Amino acid sequence: MAIQAIAEKVLDAPPPPRGSALRHLYSGKIDPTSDAFLVAPDFNGEPRTMVDEINLTLAERCAATPTFWSSAKTWPTAAGEKTSPR
Repeated sequence: MAIQAIAEKVLDAPPPPRGSALRHLYSGKIDPTSDAFLVAPDFNGEPRTMVDEINLTLAERCAATPTFWSSAKTWPTAAGEKTSPR
C-alpha cells in the first residue's frame, strides 16, 4: 500500500474511545513495582552523558545499516542552519 493511501486510511479512522489512552500503559501480567525489579545498579566503565549514549547508538546504527542516512539530505541545527548528516 502506498504511503499516501496509508496516511488517508489512518486519518479517516475513528479516534480511540475517550479514556483509553492509559489502557495498555502497563502489562497486565507483570507488576513493575514488584520486588523482581529491585536490583542494585551495576556501575562499571567510564561515566557517560545522555548525549554520549545517543551518539554511540547512532554510530552503531549507522555502522550496522549503511543506508541509514541515505534518505536524509540535511539536518537542522540549533542555530537554524541545515547541515549534511554525513
